[in-house]
Amino acid sequence: MEILCACDELYFPHAGTMLCSLLEHNSVSGIHLFYNSVAKQELAKLEAFVSKYGAKITFYEMDLTDFEGLHFDKWASAAVYFRLLAPHFLPAELDKILYLDSDIIVRHSLDNLWNTDITGYALAAVPNLEDNARKLLGFPEGTKYFNSGVLLINLQFWKENQIVDHAIDFIKSNPDKVHFWDQDALNATLIGRWIELPTFWNWQLNSATPKPGTESEPAIVHFLTDDKPWHSFGTHLLKSEYHKYRRKTPWRQYVPRSVPPRISRTIRSFARTALPGGLRAWLRTRFL
Repeated sequence: MEILCACDELYFPHAGTMLCSLLEHNSVSGIHLFYNSVAKQELAKLEAFVSKYGAKITFYEMDLTDFEGLHFDKWASAAVYFRLLAPHFLPAELDKILYLDSDIIVRHSLDNLWNTDITGYALAAVPNLEDNARKLLGFPEGTKYFNSGVLLINLQFWKENQIVDHAIDFIKSNPDKVHFWDQDALNATLIGRWIELPTFWNWQLNSATPKPGTESEPAIVHFLTDDKPWHSFGTHLLKSEYHKYRRKTPWRQYVPRSVPPRISRTIRSFARTALPGGLRAWLRTRFL
């Protein structure tokens, strides 16, 4: 199993937590981390940590000039686009990769997910919890729209069909339509060319209790909303599971600044429309 993840310095402790949960339940051949603005000592900590599980991690420092001209709000960093360049940076011998967002915990073996047959398709993914993104893109009723937090990517398909170029072209040509960055671009590029996975491979809910021992029990939990488990005011049902894993990492003492989710959403909404980019970037370091 080969894993890809991507983050900047703000999400680095959470990426470490995600990898801890992954390695607690899975044997992984290789981990590939696309990053920017992370200190060398932090990278060394993560390398030493994953090696305790017998795993090897490779770091790829991303050049932000590769993302010039792409639409992203300063509330989110350029890291939202890093995974798009997977075919350009990963070893040529890899045919597929499992991408996992940093705001995720893994609760079970992912062998069945990894072994999903994606021959002839660009990727396998779980549909997005909300339908809003599909509507904003103007997709016809009934068009499927996936969440990009968990992606089983067919790297060979991406290379043969120039998926990266098409996705980037979409972003540059449709700045008014792109609200969810690479997720929107990939969905627009891959209509009818991806496989739908069961919800338990990317569980995005916080309003229903998982059912242990059943097929609906989530193997991967995605903390998708503003109610992040590392927020002191967070109320997510599985917040304690996130902290169970983080306590095992070198970042167990990490305490991010946070505010209640409702206030955070209000600040974000105001920042997007009324504040300059530099101030939005500063606020992001205080309220994520």
